[in-house]
Amino acid sequence: MNACSSGWMWSVLKSAALLVAVSVLWAPDGFGNSLQSAELGLNQELADRWTNGALDARIEQVRALGAPDLGPQSAAERAQELALIVRAGREKSLRDAALETLALVEGPVAEAALIEFVRGLAANEDLIAAEGLVARSATGAGLLDLLIQSLGVVSKSAPVRLRAPVLVALLDGFDEAFAAAGSGADAWLLSAAKAHPDGVVRDAADKAVLATLNRLGDHREDARALEFLERLSGTGWASVELDLHGALYLLKSGRELDRAAELAERVIAATRGSSDWETLRQQFLGTYLHSAALLAEGQAQRAYDALQGASLVLDGLILRRADLTPLPAKPSKVGGRLANDVLTLRGLVEVFAAHAALAAGAQPGDARVLQHLRAAHEFSLWAQLRELSTNDQAGYGSFDELFDHDLSPRRLVFSAPDNAVWSGPGRDAALDLMLKIGQAAALIGGDEVPGFRAPTAAAPGFGPPREDPRRATLLKLMVPAELTAVQRRLNQSWDPNEMQILELRRRALSEVIQRAEDENYPDLEGLRVPSLYALTMASDLDRENRSEDSVELAERLFADMDAAGRLDDGAGGSWLAARIELELGGALGEAGRPRDAIPVLESAVRRLEAIENTLVERRGQETDARRLSLFDAQIKQTQTLRSQVLVALAVNANVRLGDPTTALAYFEAAYALDDSEFMRGLLACYRARFGAKEEARALLRTIRPAPATYYNLACAWALLGEPANALEMLARELSENHPSPGALARQKRWAREDPDLSSLAETERFIELTRP
Repeated sequence: MNACSSGWMWSVLKSAALLVAVSVLWAPDGFGNSLQSAELGLNQELADRWTNGALDARIEQVRALGAPDLGPQSAAERAQELALIVRAGREKSLRDAALETLALVEGPVAEAALIEFVRGLAANEDLIAAEGLVARSATGAGLLDLLIQSLGVVSKSAPVRLRAPVLVALLDGFDEAFAAAGSGADAWLLSAAKAHPDGVVRDAADKAVLATLNRLGDHREDARALEFLERLSGTGWASVELDLHGALYLLKSGRELDRAAELAERVIAATRGSSDWETLRQQFLGTYLHSAALLAEGQAQRAYDALQGASLVLDGLILRRADLTPLPAKPSKVGGRLANDVLTLRGLVEVFAAHAALAAGAQPGDARVLQHLRAAHEFSLWAQLRELSTNDQAGYGSFDELFDHDLSPRRLVFSAPDNAVWSGPGRDAALDLMLKIGQAAALIGGDEVPGFRAPTAAAPGFGPPREDPRRATLLKLMVPAELTAVQRRLNQSWDPNEMQILELRRRALSEVIQRAEDENYPDLEGLRVPSLYALTMASDLDRENRSEDSVELAERLFADMDAAGRLDDGAGGSWLAARIELELGGALGEAGRPRDAIPVLESAVRRLEAIENTLVERRGQETDARRLSLFDAQIKQTQTLRSQVLVALAVNANVRLGDPTTALAYFEAAYALDDSEFMRGLLACYRARFGAKEEARALLRTIRPAPATYYNLACAWALLGEPANALEMLARELSENHPSPGALARQKRWAREDPDLSSLAETERFIELTRP
């Protein structure tokens, strides 16, 4: 919305007094609103706007009050008006819209109103208010104080009783609030949440600790993170758990690895000799993290040897419970979940061992590497079967569940931004090692691992599942296991729509089984979801200034998926194709082939348009509310991805081809699909580039500087002729977002070539910041 189209609003927002006056009309008896005053007149125009007319139109007007480009001068007035609608609006949908819109309005008035509503509204509306409070750009102090009051921590304010779902929503925002404001009561606050009688609140407390550590790690606030953990000690949190958190934090950062190893060793010592299930799992994590610390320090052989202890702990866990074996006689849901967890971790140990072996000097075709990956794949298959045996919602698995696990070597060791061995000058070695893992996995997984080429020189006796009787047998059990799960759901369902869908699925699975048995299972690897590890690696390579390697890998992935018929498999196949084309198109532009990127990216746009049209058509035929919400989510997801592809086309046109007019057309189409904060930053750039400077400034006032927005803010300020602001944002972009030399070199080159920053090119600071 621009200033012209919002003129209707200013005719009624002439003063705060007019807004207050409306409360006289709306406030119900006994509400006790302190704003009521008999001396204030009644603005009938404003009252009529929210009480008369079609409900949909009024809701649209309410949401318009949250538009980001209305300017800060109206924030307090808009917040007051929205608060009044919440307090006294007759229709719940109107009140909910006002609550959701309050989260979009900056300033203390909106924040205070949301805090009031969290404390005082009925069920569901209090949750909407809590989620809005978390979502807004706030200082964090109000949210922390609300948590302190509600959890019974010592506070000057009166205690507040909040429902468990509301507490969970507020705890979801603890990390950002803590990072922004801090709190002397943070440890006691989380301890009280950890001791809450409701399990969902206790789980939320655990997530809040991890999220806080991740946020502090992103900003390299190590001292603050370790102090945070130290304050939790002695407040009800187990020391073993805190030591695991500390070791994980340091490993993911790549800093103080000797301290990470020390914390892991403390966990091992504290849990030694125990037979308790949870304690043994902690012992495994301590052993595993100790091995990871050794690999992170470059001690590959020691790390490889230490992993034997981690596997022994897990094997002992399986032996302690009969219901955790891969195929128990009487599977239980609890046993199924635990077995899936243990078997997945067991496979993760084997993947880690393969990485350690390569780091110690082995080659992708060596027996030691292939043996570990074959065992990892087998454990992955066992885990999937156990999940299917007890979880009616389970689907097909993938090797990526190990490659992309939170504890995988790629995430835990090789992606640590400040690791002295594997980041910095060692980043290329880390990327090459992970590419070798992909090559070895292609031999072991066959068609399940597309994009990579298996090593030409490999130890005999290793191959894809069809050449391995044990894994072939496990794969043949997959479809019957899913058929059994579908049948269980069918027997328990009373919903006619769900029963119809399940019956169609049951028939399809039966046909697959019959056809596979008749043809002796010609496509065993096709019974699993294809790995997208090649796509992950293509993205990493492009980000690290190895765009030619990225193009080669993405092209092979697309060719392999196409040859296997994966890209022709309905909407899912089209979605995968579009994701690959997005990565390939971006890499082609980075590799100096911007014109080759255009048809690739435009193909992705067409695929996603077709998917969206199909979803919209099917949604129009649906009446079930649950499936309508599912369709809405899928449509939004598709629109977001299409927006990303259009942005890639816009950037390619503007920066690579020097065609800002074409870039604008692409971007306008992208912004119509996604108006997130990141996209508002881009919109400010485009508005400034084409002379709409006041609109650009209005947009910039709504954007909070953050790692995702630094670069776009730098471009916008440069285009507006404010070099100091632009250089400050560029400096933060280069210092915070690109920890490895390759990634930093790529971004510096991009900045030097970006026409949006050309006004800075001759300044001494720009030259210094972007020096190769």
